Amino acid sequence: MAARERTRPIVLVVDDDKLMRALAHDALDGEFDVVEAADGIEALQAFEDFWPDLVLLDVVMPKVDGFEACRELRRREGGDFTPVLMTTGLGNYEAIDRAYEAGATDFVTKPINYGVLGRRLMYMLRARRALDELRRHEQWLMNGQRVARLGYFEWTEGEKTLELTPSTAQLIGRAESDVRIPLDEFLRLVVSDDRPQLADHLWEASRSRTTIKIEVRIKTGESTRYLSIRAEPSFDATSRSWRHLGAMQDVTDWRRSEERIRHLASFDAVTGLPNRRTFSKLVSATLRHSANEPHVLLCARITNLADAGQTYGPVSIDDVMQRLARRASEEDESVAHLGRLGADMIGVFCTGGAGDAEAAQLAQSLAKRLEVRTQVEGGEVWPTVDIGIARAPQDGTHAEVLVPRAIAAAGESKVRTGLSHAFYEPELDDRLKQRVAVETAMRKAIGTDQFRLVFQPKVDVRTGRARGAEALLRWTSPEYGFIGPDQFIPIAEASGLIVPLSEWVFENACTQARSLARLVREDVSVAVNASAKHFVHPKFIASVERALDVSGLSPRLLQIELTESALMSDVEFCVQRLEALRALGVTIALDDFGTGYSSLAYLHQFPIDTLKIDRSFVSRIFSSKDGGPIVSTIIKLAQTLDLSVVAEGVEQQSEVDFLEKLGCDQIQGYFYSKPLPPAEFAAWLDAQRKPLAMSV
Repeated sequence: MAARERTRPIVLVVDDDKLMRALAHDALDGEFDVVEAADGIEALQAFEDFWPDLVLLDVVMPKVDGFEACRELRRREGGDFTPVLMTTGLGNYEAIDRAYEAGATDFVTKPINYGVLGRRLMYMLRARRALDELRRHEQWLMNGQRVARLGYFEWTEGEKTLELTPSTAQLIGRAESDVRIPLDEFLRLVVSDDRPQLADHLWEASRSRTTIKIEVRIKTGESTRYLSIRAEPSFDATSRSWRHLGAMQDVTDWRRSEERIRHLASFDAVTGLPNRRTFSKLVSATLRHSANEPHVLLCARITNLADAGQTYGPVSIDDVMQRLARRASEEDESVAHLGRLGADMIGVFCTGGAGDAEAAQLAQSLAKRLEVRTQVEGGEVWPTVDIGIARAPQDGTHAEVLVPRAIAAAGESKVRTGLSHAFYEPELDDRLKQRVAVETAMRKAIGTDQFRLVFQPKVDVRTGRARGAEALLRWTSPEYGFIGPDQFIPIAEASGLIVPLSEWVFENACTQARSLARLVREDVSVAVNASAKHFVHPKFIASVERALDVSGLSPRLLQIELTESALMSDVEFCVQRLEALRALGVTIALDDFGTGYSSLAYLHQFPIDTLKIDRSFVSRIFSSKDGGPIVSTIIKLAQTLDLSVVAEGVEQQSEVDFLEKLGCDQIQGYFYSKPLPPAEFAAWLDAQRKPLAMSV
């Protein structure tokens, strides 16, 4: 296969997720010609057709996965040296090892930083071209075609000296002219931990005339380098002696990249502290070795971090967390382990703390170190902390027990004690009882006026005219007061109450749509958000029909919103259920698009009408490098599939302008109005005196 004429390098992007391919295409298009493939079979064919310079290959794909595709690619003509960058999940060590075994050049973890992807590929391409040049020169070296890399060496049987090329001498920290080095002197360059293994390997290779293949660390000046040594035995007819011809390669950059990935899997990228999983392992290990000694685990929650983030931005808050991480261990010799337990939480494990007074003193000392004015770009932050205290052994002897108990105590500190710290007490387990009480109150509330709907307007981006609203469910309990959806919806789903609650929402939303239509003297369409459990319930279709019959609402005025996770539980079943809904005459929207599975490979199978862009993407349009491109890609995808687009959480004129330029159909958010009770919403609509479409 002859290489075609090309002005830019070609990269083959292989991913079954159309959105991921689109994001990679947008990121790389300026420097590469991009060829796309949706699975391993397409990738192998595309490799034959286009002979790409590099391959960006996903691990998990249908038909042929990334590992098998990589192995097969390596067997193809021209594929043995093509750089392959495989994408894996963060912390998936097995996938990383399998990627290397399959022949991957390198790997990158998801989520991918598309801002630097192009530079990384250019680096790999530059490395590949350097290796191509090296391989051309290797043709001049006897038996060097298979083994020579960056530096050549020769070791003759029976001799105690290595013959080096100038580049190899330089590689191990010697002058270019210093091309002969005694074997024992070379061994002294090797880090002491690796030296016995290398000596044994060389002795066995000399005795059995076998291949040398080993990686060791060597000291060159003040630095430690990783050196890959490969050599094969060869018989020299002239001297009638055996010798090993081979190469040494400095693989430090690759190994440090690998170590960096493994580090990120165990440590927080912002603070450098162990993450919760690693912190728990360290704590548990310490407790095993000193089971009878007192220890204290502190959880420090920075209570105003989110507010500061909204004021000064995420970069400034990362700076704050870095400083807090350093302060957490300052001037306290009792601190044994630190860890980042969450976005706004730092864990501190201390030795000592035999009594409550000493433990409280440790917490007070920690609070004093953390609650210090901190300068950030644009202003200053004065962190406030709530500290939870869990003691070993009385509160637990394992980190899996102590960590959640310290976290629970942190949430109770100011509420229960009025102080910045609180001890874990068994009474905190009463939260479970409170959960049961909320569930009981919910059972009584369904069908009463405790539940109500409020509406947030939606607006046509191009005309600025009102196009509808999202109706939100609210609950005010006589016993507990206002209870947010983030509190009662999970309880409803876990208890099964979500089905009767959703049926109530369907019926009332349709009924209120009819009432609003009479008030504003025009049709009002309503979209109801169906929970996953309600959607798969055997009587779901019947409940939708009943809501339409009771309210008298025309099916064409009802839209049902579903999340990606609800649709991906059983694709075949969900497609059948969606088709049944469409047969009723209702329309369907995919809610919070991009936050769930984002399974674009299956999106075309679902009979839907609308994509709703989640507020998390809208809020990052200008605050992150990938925010705008992601929103742009989703809108382009929807337009390609002939779907309408609704953007949620719009709060700024600049966001409106950006979405309008991209061709977004509708927007909703506080920029136009907060959620309104039905009567106020009707007045809002009447004041607008424009056509309406409404979603729940």
